[in-house]
Amino acid sequence: MKHFGSGAKIEIREDKLFKYYNTTNTSLYNQYHWLYKMSEINPDLFPKIYSWKVNGYEMEYLKDYENLNSYNSKNNKLFDKLIDIINIIKKEHIQDFIDFDTFIFRIQNHLKDNNEILNYSIFHNTITYEKFNESKFIEILKSEKEFFNNEYSNCHGDLTLENIFIKNNNIKLIDPNFMFNVWNSWLLDIGKLCQSIHYDYENMFYIKYNFYFKYSINKNIIKSTLTTHFNNSGYYKYIKYKFKDYYKQILLLEICNYIRMMKYKLKISKEDYIKSYLVLTFLWNDYLKEIDNVN
Repeated sequence: MKHFGSGAKIEIREDKLFKYYNTTNTSLYNQYHWLYKMSEINPDLFPKIYSWKVNGYEMEYLKDYENLNSYNSKNNKLFDKLIDIINIIKKEHIQDFIDFDTFIFRIQNHLKDNNEILNYSIFHNTITYEKFNESKFIEILKSEKEFFNNEYSNCHGDLTLENIFIKNNNIKLIDPNFMFNVWNSWLLDIGKLCQSIHYDYENMFYIKYNFYFKYSINKNIIKSTLTTHFNNSGYYKYIKYKFKDYYKQILLLEICNYIRMMKYKLKISKEDYIKSYLVLTFLWNDYLKEIDNVN
């Protein structure tokens, strides 16, 4: 049995995998519902989904597949293929249009959960970063409402490297997080892919990463150091180039990803919580630089 960060558990049953909670979970049922529909439409891109079993679902066990984070043969052509898959997914109709206001409301609720630490300043590797400005961020999201509404579409919703499996150049996607009754967009998938290859997300929350990461807190100031290089930075530059016309909006969605994850990271450890806020601050400063460059 294996446990996920979300609290879900899995069991391998011969050629099937059973993913479940101990009690019925709406988010997991929504995941099953989306996967079932999409696997019927595009069976080559998803594992076979069998049935819902009270508190979980059965799906094909992807034996001999490797998640993309562990895959040693990553290249730009592979990321081009992922972009093609995102374009395939976005064309499928899963639910009718829902306004971007619903997404902003969701982010505002997450910000309330993280209110204390968002007042802290960051002094990292001898550099002082501009503190994340919650009210300014929400105003920016509101100012981009028309843009984001025009990009409404179907999407996977959690397209990190850990949820992309590969075998003999064949790709299968697992663990979607499509938000029913909330705004969705293919840009969320680009944002998640960027999250995964930007600032070493897939590795920074492993315990061994704490060897490279040190921090202290004194009077609402976080002083931190990081003595390792970020992996996958070349792929991030490639994605940034491919979507240069959308880059500042993608940065906003990357920031939203970290706002949403912070309360869950706190349940795991204080170190993971601090790392999340640290990267959120990096991204906020990246966004401010991007605005300055445009202006």
